Amino acid sequence: MKDITRILQKNSQLIIEEWERQVFELVKASTSANRIALRDHIPNILDDIIDIMERHDQID
Repeated sequence: MKDITRILQKNSQLIIEEWERQVFELVKASTSANRIALRDHIPNILDDIIDIMERHDQID
């Protein structure tokens, strides 16, 4: 999983941008949402996912 976490870290900005694009494309309620509000927590969520993967590296 170390390789995956490195890829996620290296590409975090692209992942966030793609997430945002898909939210606006697929979630109807997002059209009335503030773009900043949508982006506010996603970096923290991505960091949490990376952290969990690193802590549980030995789990298959």
